[in-house]
Amino acid sequence: MVKTPLLYNGNSDFTCKKIVDLTEKTGLKYFFMITRELINPQSIVVVGGSADVQKPGGKVLKNLIDHNFKGKLYVVNPKADEVQGVRAYPDAPPAC
Repeated sequence: MVKTPLLYNGNSDFTCKKIVDLTEKTGLKYFFMITRELINPQSIVVVGGSADVQKPGGKVLKNLIDHNFKGKLYVVNPKADEVQGVRAYPDAPPAC
């Protein structure tokens, strides 16, 4: 049985070295890598992107545009060629 290690328990003797040791022994390095990629993605696909900002796909797309997402932005919408100024694809692009 694999136990999830406690990264910080409030004790002053807990050091960064222990965190590094834990990542090497438990595979947490993958957690940190995935977290970094989720926080700063190079591209995002909005499946169901919509021109209607009242719909979830429309809200997500509008937020990405309004907050100047710097990566590649793809929209999947089989009924449109363009949504909110972004080229739309009928299905997910091959690069995804």
